[in-house]
Amino acid sequence: MLKEEILNLSKGNKIYVSFDMDGVVAEYDVSKTDEHKQRIADYYLNKRPINTVINFMKELNETENVTVGILSCCHFVEQKNDKISWLKKNVPFLRTENIHIICYENIDYDKENKYLLKTQHLENLFKSSQYIVYHIDDDVRVIGLMKKSSLINVRHISSIIE
Repeated sequence: MLKEEILNLSKGNKIYVSFDMDGVVAEYDVSKTDEHKQRIADYYLNKRPINTVINFMKELNETENVTVGILSCCHFVEQKNDKISWLKKNVPFLRTENIHIICYENIDYDKENKYLLKTQHLENLFKSSQYIVYHIDDDVRVIGLMKKSSLINVRHISSIIE
């Protein structure tokens, strides 16, 4: 199981585990899939926290040599701010420097490389480090591309749910 794998590796290694937000740490309502592409005030602030995952994050965060972070995406700057506020409320143990939210509004991207952005971000953060890097996501397109990275151990959210 992933938990044991990370705990065993942490004995003598630095581990960084990033989690996607939507559908992993916060509820993703599939009936409202297009709302995230609109500028809806406070869209993220009322998302239901997924406590099973947050408790797992907290346990990892309290483990020596393990750093926990968020790697998420959004369309607009306002959404980024909402996500940060949501995390401060629902995942208060996360350190601000470990919250990484890619805002599409601020970068040049296209549909071809959209799902590669998280991989590129983690590779840029950790290419010259001694960390063993994990990422937990629910999007199979992100996971498929991230599997091609020699630096990142990517897992689907189902790998941590008992």
